[in-house]
Amino acid sequence: MVYESIILKFILSFYEVLKRYISHSVIVRGFERLYHSVIRLLANSSILNFIMREGFLARTWENSGMYRVIKAVLEIPSTSLRKLYLKGEQVFEASLAIKLLKAILKKYHLILGAFLFLVIVVPHQYWNNMYSAAAAAGLFLLFLLKAVFFRGTSFQAKALDFFMFVFVLSILIAQVFSTYPQYSLRFLAFYITCFLFLLLIVSEFRTMDKLETLLGIMLVAVSISGVYGIWQRIVGVPVNPAYVDLNLNEGLPGRVYSTMDNPNNFAEILVMMIPFYFAAIFNSKTAVRKLFYAALAVPPMVSLLLTGSRASWVGFAAAFMVYLFFKNKKLIPVAIILGLMAVPFLPKSIYRRILTIFNPYDSSMNYRKQIYYSVKPMLRDFWLTGFGLGTDVFRKLANTYYWYTGSIPAHSHNFFLQLWLEAGIIGILSFLGAMIRIAKRSIKAVYSNADERAKNTLISGMMSIAGVLVAGIVEYIWFYQRVMLIFWVVVGIMLATLAICAKKEDYLLKND
Repeated sequence: MVYESIILKFILSFYEVLKRYISHSVIVRGFERLYHSVIRLLANSSILNFIMREGFLARTWENSGMYRVIKAVLEIPSTSLRKLYLKGEQVFEASLAIKLLKAILKKYHLILGAFLFLVIVVPHQYWNNMYSAAAAAGLFLLFLLKAVFFRGTSFQAKALDFFMFVFVLSILIAQVFSTYPQYSLRFLAFYITCFLFLLLIVSEFRTMDKLETLLGIMLVAVSISGVYGIWQRIVGVPVNPAYVDLNLNEGLPGRVYSTMDNPNNFAEILVMMIPFYFAAIFNSKTAVRKLFYAALAVPPMVSLLLTGSRASWVGFAAAFMVYLFFKNKKLIPVAIILGLMAVPFLPKSIYRRILTIFNPYDSSMNYRKQIYYSVKPMLRDFWLTGFGLGTDVFRKLANTYYWYTGSIPAHSHNFFLQLWLEAGIIGILSFLGAMIRIAKRSIKAVYSNADERAKNTLISGMMSIAGVLVAGIVEYIWFYQRVMLIFWVVVGIMLATLAICAKKEDYLLKND
């Protein structure tokens, strides 16, 4: 009946005509020529070849002494405990407590997923960052017990690589050589929490079924937070002058923040998680399930607009370009043109908010410029070693420098700059190296004979990371611990998916 609607037929016809017109327009042809020129240029680029090749360190990592030591450190506790367990296995198996514990451990992936559900849905006023640290410690001990009771369960250091371990090492070094070590300890705890979740995800989730269960739990949580964000707009959110230039945005309603600390933090969560609705839709086998995930995606996408976060809007646009790159490159210029054409038809508040991106008098943009000028001397002094972890150290040290902003900001408002300041040149380079390695491996997997579900998950993961890192150009995305945790959870999901792809590839090679 819907398809028999005259109005719908008109809209669909108009869309097809517009699509054909745009696809054959001079502008699009120009975009396509530019695209192919760039591709040819990059194909012959020594810089790109250097980045994309496997590299000596990556090839030799698993055979290195450092890797074997790390692997042994992770496996010794579970191996030792398992030997003790096997000696008294008959006694242990007769215990009701052990039987109950083993039944719980079989659902370990659901326990981890349940906590991540809470990370997303619990309102900020009821959240404490110690919950994440305690959960990480508890989940680590539970997985250790699972490795004792169940053969074949172990910590998967192999899923990580050289750059990731160097980054972890750089964080530990940054703590040791921190200008104010006592102020860095809290942020070191944040990092350790995130790294533990990363390790647990790559160790536990070895099948796509388990991964999709985890993503399903998280997507439901994101949808709930999206509904809460819409409800905030309906009942009204007070306008915070710290979040918006009232001179340029007169009459702008309050920006929604849902369960997070502020609108930008909420928007960053959405930018990272919305891409996985794409994977969930394409990986669903039935039309009902596809419609279910499509419906779930609506509240967070609406909430993303209601956050008023311009950086995250641009980040999500970048994420969508990544999606089109893998699905249909020719649609990229079409999407850009249609997106620009749609801007005037957006709600007035959102339209005006977008226009402020290009306004040189916008207070937030000028504020960021002043911060960057102020930070230059700090970077000159600490570019090599960094000054230590966390914004507390940043604010403490900032008292010794002149600030064009008058008051000292909470951070540098640039993720890459902030990470460089905190962890030094090794920290920022190892992080970028890790992200490039993950992207490279993901691209190879997408264009290989990997499982289609794995391919869709990797594309969504690349969308997620690309989107939030683009937003990170003007925001410190790890300022709020929950955002930082979700970032490393996404990285863990991608590494787990890559491990599944590698396992399948090894199987195919053995049976070829």
